[in-house]
Amino acid sequence: MAQCLLITGMHRSGTSAVAGALDALGVDFGDRLMPPREGENSRGYFEDLEIHKAHDRLLSDAGHSWDDPRALDESHLPERSLGDFREEIRRILRDRFSTKTLWAIKDPRICLLGATWLEVLDDLGIETRWVIVHRHPNEVAASLAHRNGFSAEKSAALWLNHNLAIESSTRGVPRAFITYDELLDSPGDNLTRLAHELDLSWPLAPDQADAHVRDFLAPALRNHTAYPEEKVRAGRFSPWPERLHLLLLTASRARSTPLSDPVDNLVRGMPPFEDLVDPFPLEHNAQRANLLEGELASLRDQLVSLSDQLVSLSDMTEDRLNAAESVLGTDAQEKRDTAAAITGLQEQLDEQSKWLRIQEDEIETHKGAIKALQEQLGERTRWLQIQSEAIDRLLGELEQLKKASEC
Repeated sequence: MAQCLLITGMHRSGTSAVAGALDALGVDFGDRLMPPREGENSRGYFEDLEIHKAHDRLLSDAGHSWDDPRALDESHLPERSLGDFREEIRRILRDRFSTKTLWAIKDPRICLLGATWLEVLDDLGIETRWVIVHRHPNEVAASLAHRNGFSAEKSAALWLNHNLAIESSTRGVPRAFITYDELLDSPGDNLTRLAHELDLSWPLAPDQADAHVRDFLAPALRNHTAYPEEKVRAGRFSPWPERLHLLLLTASRARSTPLSDPVDNLVRGMPPFEDLVDPFPLEHNAQRANLLEGELASLRDQLVSLSDQLVSLSDMTEDRLNAAESVLGTDAQEKRDTAAAITGLQEQLDEQSKWLRIQEDEIETHKGAIKALQEQLGERTRWLQIQSEAIDRLLGELEQLKKASEC
């Protein structure tokens, strides 16, 4: 039976590190992956571009996104959008992995859609294994503050949201927990541990690919480090991220330690999550729109650069081929190399164009959400003004009654 490894976690760098290490061991992630991005993840994301797009579309249809601090109830996803998502995922999996016995899907958004993925893979008769990557909430907050400008409170909400959701949806299925630090500090031992806990055999043993794995997991990947004595500055969310982190850390180091009861007890001790995140919606949508505008500008620049390279390469092609024919008398290989280069650039151009369209659609969605929230804010302000005027009138009447009674 085919086996699918689902790799997910709140922090993208952590999940990318695990995926890159497994790629070095020969685990197949498909051939339609999101392109690397300099300055953010130059070693690659290992995320299928079409699956990423399908995730964002489903979340958007539900009025949600990966960086929305509100909890997502999968049972309330729009039925039509959910049906379209399931059908698209089935098609992608058939196209990418129909002949594979072990393959992997990696995406942080799977944290929010774990139950949906389990249903799809179960319907297809595919055995599922989960690798859940977690990182100290302080480090995640520092990373999101640097990259996205998120407050510590919003980062704490997202960290809790993702980790609570994936822990709950994967209960009773084969899963293994791993921390980002554990992987970077001792990749071989931890990759061996994952295989043992998930009852899997990697295509290459960790010791056979040790040099490749360690090269990929360079120390430079660790941009932010938290220390045990530090406290998570999570505002109204304290101390829940720190407590959940300790539970997950215990699970990654002791497989037999039960996790569901301690996590349920932690959740019961928390205030209602919707009360904690109530102040965030307007801030979230404004941040989201600004972030996507920046990403869109960057992608447009990349698109222009790729277009210029393609034009330049095309212009040189005829001259290079003629020179190759006259000097060497054999131009076949030169033609193939040049054609392959043009094809590769064209594919990059196509991928960047797709990504650009995704970002444009998401920007419009969040602009609409911001407008709606601003209108709600205006309505609340007008209502408060009306109430204030009514109170003023009542106070005036009360004052008149007092004067009349004194007379």
